[in-house]
Amino acid sequence: MRLALEIDMDNDAFGDDEGGSGTEAARILQKLTVGWKGTPLEVGDEWTLMDYNGNRVGRARVFEN
Repeated sequence: MRLALEIDMDNDAFGDDEGGSGTEAARILQKLTVGWKGTPLEVGDEWTLMDYNGNRVGRARVFEN
């Protein structure tokens, strides 16, 4: 089983005025991992990743090797 994360960082939420791309990427990943805590992940699970502006910026998915 594999976990794939894809985040498109080409929008305003990842700009320097909000702490830079690392800050927004960390916020997205933290929100994702907090939501997963105590939840079994299974093949086929998929989540839409959103920036702080509410824009879809990527996805996380679990799939077979």
